[in-house]
Amino acid sequence: MIGKDQKNDTRLWKPLTFEILLSRHSLTDMRVWGILAIWIIAIATTLYATISLLPSEWMSFSNSRSEIIKFFLFNPALILGLLLFFWFGFEWGFIPIFLCSFIIAFHSNMPWEWALIFAIAFVLGVAICATAYQGFNIPYDLRSLKSIAFFISIMFIASIGSSLGSFIWSFSHQLSASETLMIWKSWWSGSFIQAIFITGPLLWLFTPTIERIKSRLFTLPDRSRLSLKWVAGAVTSITGALA
Repeated sequence: MIGKDQKNDTRLWKPLTFEILLSRHSLTDMRVWGILAIWIIAIATTLYATISLLPSEWMSFSNSRSEIIKFFLFNPALILGLLLFFWFGFEWGFIPIFLCSFIIAFHSNMPWEWALIFAIAFVLGVAICATAYQGFNIPYDLRSLKSIAFFISIMFIASIGSSLGSFIWSFSHQLSASETLMIWKSWWSGSFIQAIFITGPLLWLFTPTIERIKSRLFTLPDRSRLSLKWVAGAVTSITGALA
């Protein structure tokens, strides 16, 4: 029974937060420098790829719904952000998604203050995932029907939550109700399809290896020591900004 519990515990979401990383490992530790360097390079690469893939008139009514869905489906920064969230924690995934969405908004001539709120709305889905996986002891490795069903349910809710950014976009660009509805439907459906058919399989393939590497290189906290406070704080901050 103990061995089974220990095995299940390794499959649960245990984020390696910045606080844990820097409090348990010195800044001079090559492991810290290594993971931070890889993280920064990955963010820079995916942001460049996102900008390169960005249509010249992104999310304008001249684009068809399929084009908007395609952008969300194959957005490198969104895929990277979700994977980093599951494998390392909220902060690791929050930053690439936030930067990606801010650049998209700024590139589309949105005022910087609206671009900031738009970017915060974009990461609401990650905050929903963090709250769900921290609050329920359900593995995220997608190696059981329970894990798969929970993942699909949470990603659907997260996709709907993050799609609130479409209303900010529409308000800023003074779009009509029909244009807003088209963008909203394309947003959440594209994000959901991407999570299920791209992020999900990648989690299934690489999660066991990533967890073994994490356990070998870093001192991870016990599940009981992880707190909902930081997740609740993130959700509160994002909700407050949207309000």
